[in-house]
Amino acid sequence: MGLAVRALYVYYGSICAALQDVIPAALRGTALALYFFAMDVLGASLGPYLAGLLSDHLTGRAAAAAGSGSLEAFRAEGLHAAHYVAPRLAVALAAVMVAAGRSAGAADIARVEAEATR
Repeated sequence: MGLAVRALYVYYGSICAALQDVIPAALRGTALALYFFAMDVLGASLGPYLAGLLSDHLTGRAAAAAGSGSLEAFRAEGLHAAHYVAPRLAVALAAVMVAAGRSAGAADIARVEAEATR
């Protein structure tokens, strides 16, 4: 489990390096600030809230499927099902990162290198 959680954070170093490499020098600080703002606000702040909403929704679905009016007995099942969403989102994020990495072409790299020599 610890190795899996560690693997979720492996991309931090490479994404910061890629941002520094692709963004023009005058905008690098702004780009990293926006990146970390989005990661903290969307990920760390909204992530647990959205996971709770999804857990409540899946709890209701499990209770309805069982024909029960009480949700309490199905809360663990809803939370368990909600936790299966995070690995799927991580795989989708990895696919997006690979696609983004492949989209940086020779023209982008030449532009950044030319800008660095000014």
